[in-house]
Amino acid sequence: MDKNRYLLVDTETVGGFGNPLVYDVGLAVVDSSGKIEFTKSFAISDIFYGLPALMNTAYISKKISPYFEEIRNGERDVVTIEYTQSYIEYITKTYNIRAIISYNMPFDYRALNNTLTYVKGKKSRFFGEIRLWCLLKMVRQTVGRQKTYIKWCNKHGFITKNGQPSLTVETLCRYIARDPDYKEKHTGISDIFDEVKIFSWVQRQHKAMNRDYLPRD
Repeated sequence: MDKNRYLLVDTETVGGFGNPLVYDVGLAVVDSSGKIEFTKSFAISDIFYGLPALMNTAYISKKISPYFEEIRNGERDVVTIEYTQSYIEYITKTYNIRAIISYNMPFDYRALNNTLTYVKGKKSRFFGEIRLWCLLKMVRQTVGRQKTYIKWCNKHGFITKNGQPSLTVETLCRYIARDPDYKEKHTGISDIFDEVKIFSWVQRQHKAMNRDYLPRD
């Protein structure tokens, strides 16, 4: 029996691509087939409540109203970024996690590091000594090369400015569901469920691939 377990992490951020700060973290523990064994959803208080000017920008303010209801209903915990770091360490040990995965690991890695550094006031690294996998990197080596996927993207106009098939989470989930109108919700926990579908799809390809993201810092 395959007992490998993986932790998928998704973040939602403010501050733009250059200096992202995390206000939302979604987590899911899955097995090698993508079967979900555990999920958790956090609002990061240091940013969610601590930086109201950023959180009240036009784009973000439209997104956060459901968060307050989820918090009131106990569906989402409000915690600090340092608690989130400790919790992820706890999960990796409890489930004997083989690797932590995010869709765009370079971005999420930087965003989590930035947030921890902002709160602690000194340069900090969010993840400890554990393998980090980039799901987008895995997609590019497998399903992103498939003729059927490329043909479908061309048919529906899901093409980048460079003329390549789109490999966003939303586009991939549209393809998996065969629903070109599917819309990503863009919260940590809802996006996690989408990314689990993509992880499961990639795993079913049974292809050799380079999964690792190796930070330079």
